[in-house]
Amino acid sequence: MSETAVNGACLSICEQCKKPMRAGFHKRYCSDHCRLVAWAGRQAMLPLEPPAAPVQPLKVGPTTAQIQASQKAQTVKVLTMLQDAGPRGVSTGDFLGSYIGRFSARIGELRAVGWTITGKRESEHSWRFVLEGSDHV
Repeated sequence: MSETAVNGACLSICEQCKKPMRAGFHKRYCSDHCRLVAWAGRQAMLPLEPPAAPVQPLKVGPTTAQIQASQKAQTVKVLTMLQDAGPRGVSTGDFLGSYIGRFSARIGELRAVGWTITGKRESEHSWRFVLEGSDHV
C-alpha cells in the first residue's frame, strides 16, 4: 500500500484498480468490489473438466516369484500349500502340522497383495482356507 500526501490529506492507492483513495486503517482496496476481484485473482484456477481416468490393467494376482521377492519364507509356504490343496483347501491343523504358527498373518499378507483367500469355520477351533481360482488338486 502506497501513501502520498496531497494538499495536506493523506491518500493511498487501491491495490486493485490503482485509483487514489482516502487512507484508512489497514485499508488496501477502495471498495468491496476491488477486494473481491483481488481475492478471486489470488485463488488457484482449477480445471473445469476432470482429468481422464487412467486405464488400469486387470488385476490377476501376483506370481509366486513376486511373493518370494517381497514376503517372508512362511508366506511362500502358505501360498504353496493353498495352491497344492486346490478347492479342498487347507485346515488350521494342516498349517500347524507344517509348523506355521501365525498362518493367519501370512494369509493376511497374501490378501494384501491381491490373492483372494476365503475361510470357512469347520468347528469351534478349526478353519479351512481356500485359494480362489485354484482348480487343480
